[in-house]
Amino acid sequence: DRLGHLGIPIVSALPFGHDGVNAALPVGGRATLDGTAGTLTIHR
Repeated sequence: DRLGHLGIPIVSALPFGHDGVNAALPVGGRATLDGTAGTLTIHR
């Protein structure tokens, strides 16, 4: 709600970071985040 005025997708509750069991996210790659579909697509 605090960032809704930006008009961009915001990711929350995604298990990534430095603690616990986390998803692997590539750094420096290209990706598409679709907030409507709720998908993150990693491009090669």
